[in-house]
Amino acid sequence: MTGQRRLATAGLVALAVLAGCTAHDAVPPAPTRAAPTTARPTGEPPAPVVRAAVDLSPALAGPAVVASAAATPDGGAVVVLRPADGDGPLAVATVDASGTLLRSVPAPELAQIFGAHLLPDGEVVVTGQFPTPDRDYGFVAVDPRSGATRTVVAARYERGTAFSFGRSTISADGSRLFLFVATAVDDRHLDLLVALDPRSGAFLGGRDLLAEVREVSSLPVETHSSGLLPRPDGGVTLTFDTWQDGGDSVPDTGVLTYDADLQPAARPTRVRLPGGAADGQAAAVAPDGTVHMVVQPTAGDLLVTVHGGVGVEVADLGGHADDDSLALDPAGEWAVLPAADGARAVDLRTGGVGRVAVGCPTAEPVQQVLPGAGPTRALLTGECLGAPRLWLLGG
Repeated sequence: MTGQRRLATAGLVALAVLAGCTAHDAVPPAPTRAAPTTARPTGEPPAPVVRAAVDLSPALAGPAVVASAAATPDGGAVVVLRPADGDGPLAVATVDASGTLLRSVPAPELAQIFGAHLLPDGEVVVTGQFPTPDRDYGFVAVDPRSGATRTVVAARYERGTAFSFGRSTISADGSRLFLFVATAVDDRHLDLLVALDPRSGAFLGGRDLLAEVREVSSLPVETHSSGLLPRPDGGVTLTFDTWQDGGDSVPDTGVLTYDADLQPAARPTRVRLPGGAADGQAAAVAPDGTVHMVVQPTAGDLLVTVHGGVGVEVADLGGHADDDSLALDPAGEWAVLPAADGARAVDLRTGGVGRVAVGCPTAEPVQQVLPGAGPTRALLTGECLGAPRLWLLGG
């Protein structure tokens, strides 16, 4: 099950952008069952391969971990690192398509990081929760060349918050940034969706999801969201676990869809999966808007596509315990997710599962997979022998 769960009631506020400064270049180098429709090949199909493996240790002084990353159009990446102890400023590193670490600039600290997104002008937006004393929710925008920063608050922190959880995504044209924020204060729970203009920081809209969630679940979303996904029409899709009995059984996956103005684009849906209910682990969206999900029934794990509220199995993934990360290559042909010894690539046309070796003896080196661009089909981030790593995955 993904995440932790529930934040406090967050007031919607559009705040001004705080001017940021300069930084240094630092681094050298149940239900109705749908029958599977995909034939399984006998043997492993060809899988994508690692184009480059990048040691990110020089990007931040001291022990560091990769918090998030975003692909650049040329096949490189911008990578957000944070101190391993979670305390201190971030670093945004730039890696080119060959796997060369070009530079690193410091960025303001965040207590929680929801995601990282690249704007059309090259600026990097890092979403999350700010540290004490304010602890509000929003984003930091960083110029990965000059180090100039902007800070924008999207929702206010409420004193007495028991926990907080969030996700973020950005529209294909970069004009809308969406944040999902879940909070809990005492017995009050809020599942909130906010839309912002990432360039100006302008507040574009906010929506309390209580009414839609209640149509498919007896519990709030809290930390049980497996994905916040951009829609081709400029809107957004939220996938999450749903319960009808107070959480005493295996959940179904729910889907909420909204247009660019955060108005419902379809009725809330509880997805019917092959074999019955299954716990949602991760979700990703293809260029045509098709949603793919990793789910775990009572045994094993599956990759399914969602068509009209019905999940159609693409692949049996072999029972890996946790798959809280999933990405599709830009062409929509492969899905990539972590594995015990590296990563797995699933051919979405055949359902064949191939292994991706990353050349690291660490037991589970890949902790997150993200979409690629250009010659890079996916970004793999994690650690190898205690050092933060980025792998560029190619065809």
